Amino acid sequence: MARTRRDAPEAPDPTVHSGNYREIGPRRCSVHGVSVTTDGEAPGWCTPGAGFPVAYTVPAIVTWPGGQDQRVLLARRTDCSFACPICREPLTWDGGCDECHGSKTPSDRTTWTFPGDRYGDYEETEDGQMLAGDGHHRFAERGPRPVATEAEALAAFAAIKQAVVAVEARGPRLAPAAAVTEADEPVPAWVTSPEGDA
Repeated sequence: MARTRRDAPEAPDPTVHSGNYREIGPRRCSVHGVSVTTDGEAPGWCTPGAGFPVAYTVPAIVTWPGGQDQRVLLARRTDCSFACPICREPLTWDGGCDECHGSKTPSDRTTWTFPGDRYGDYEETEDGQMLAGDGHHRFAERGPRPVATEAEALAAFAAIKQAVVAVEARGPRLAPAAAVTEADEPVPAWVTSPEGDA
């Protein structure tokens, strides 16, 4: 699937801390501190991180309700830089479209897809383990991809429910009292009691 840029950049959220703000400087990768690209086929790209930052910082002026201006450094989560090839609305980082669901007939769930490529902010090892990433979204899987059928979704929900029940049956796993505190005073019973009260 060809990567396509959104038609227009998304307007910033007009409310931050009960005031309006306007960006007055370049958006910077929150990990590397370098300016991210603002044009081209992939706006928001961080060259040193070889990915799209999960968050960025930007200098801004916040206007508070009393009319006072204040210079601040905002930290914001990065929106996906790509648009849906069907409806041109913004995609999510998993390649999904919340507007048309990747279908020309969005009312028919059987036609839904993830129309875009999936970008992950984690690392997947060869044996399938998921590791925390370094703060960048990177290409993970080519789109379009089908969504789960209703039967697949129900089966996945049943498996998750079974796992939660098994964890709850095991009870809480608490560290020994010596590991919980290094103080000389006795450890309260509620710290080590699975019921919460002693």
